[in-house]
Amino acid sequence: MKSLNFFRFTFAFVAFSMFLASCGDDTSIIDTDRNPALEFVAGDSIISTDATLRVGEDFTVNLRGTKTDNPLRLITVQEAGVNVPLDRLSLNANPTLLTGTNVDGFSEFLIAIRTHTDISTKTYSFILEDTKGNKSTKFFAITTVALTDADVLTGVLFNQSGPVGTGGLDLDGGLGTGSMSNLAELRDEGNVNTTSPIWLQQISGVNGTEVKYIKKGANGISETFTFGAIKYKEEIAGLWNSGTAFTATIGVRSVSNKIEKGDILIAKKGDNYYLLNIADIKVVAADNTDNYVLDIKK
Repeated sequence: MKSLNFFRFTFAFVAFSMFLASCGDDTSIIDTDRNPALEFVAGDSIISTDATLRVGEDFTVNLRGTKTDNPLRLITVQEAGVNVPLDRLSLNANPTLLTGTNVDGFSEFLIAIRTHTDISTKTYSFILEDTKGNKSTKFFAITTVALTDADVLTGVLFNQSGPVGTGGLDLDGGLGTGSMSNLAELRDEGNVNTTSPIWLQQISGVNGTEVKYIKKGANGISETFTFGAIKYKEEIAGLWNSGTAFTATIGVRSVSNKIEKGDILIAKKGDNYYLLNIADIKVVAADNTDNYVLDIKK
């Protein structure tokens, strides 16, 4: 009986010792490799955060990947947890295998993607994986809407002190009108006075139209903002609250400062919005037919 008890004790001691040794071995082989680093690179016409885009619209993402302990291996693009199909990607494969110097990191990796075709909000994920299977993920949400293409017009607004029937502009049709016409949304402020040939080169809204500046870097407007980048009616309306109000006055009217070529304005009349680019300014001192050439999006 004593021999049996001794055997049992010895077996238990050996088993416990093996358990401790086993635990020590597990600790020593834990994979402590760090995940690779992945980030979005912002830029003009580059999506790097949540955005609202049109159904089926193409957008571009720029990624920066940094190697840590292991070479980089794969990039995967997913929509709502599922790999985006290749017919909506600029990649040749998804996941796509990194090659060449990209395995050691990359500062620019551009991917063009076409949005989903239903009106909804979906998460787009970008997964960077190294050769040991360590991963980093970045993501943003894309909300799709049925956006309406903006109408594009050109209009000419003449000096109010010029010929009768000029001085106003109908922004709906791009047609010149008299400064007091009920069709006008915009009017010129004329010369300094009735006897001076000096053109003020200032404008104001008329018939209930409000006008503001769109200034790069002000009120949330991007430093890289361009008139040409605006494509949809909904985008124009969305700019209104970021406009900079006119501060100059003539009498009781709010008017612009001296208008310069390249100025961008936004006008609102009721529920209608107009984005205006001053494409050219022509000064004609001889007969007061001075005028502004405007690109109009509405």
